[in-house]
Amino acid sequence: MLGCYGAMDLIELAAGQQVVADSGHLVAYDETVKSNLRRAVEGKTVQSLKSGEGLVFEFTGPAGS
Repeated sequence: MLGCYGAMDLIELAAGQQVVADSGHLVAYDETVKSNLRRAVEGKTVQSLKSGEGLVFEFTGPAGS
């Protein structure tokens, strides 16, 4: 059983479809999806720190029920 504060959205990805999610807003993901953890602003560490953004997950499908 999973839980979170607020509403939870289920996103199904077709083959090759991508979505980016803030690492602080992620509850779970399917094992069939490819994931990549990266900085929110690539190559610009100072801008990333100033904006308050940290890390994001980049997911590539397929995934879903």
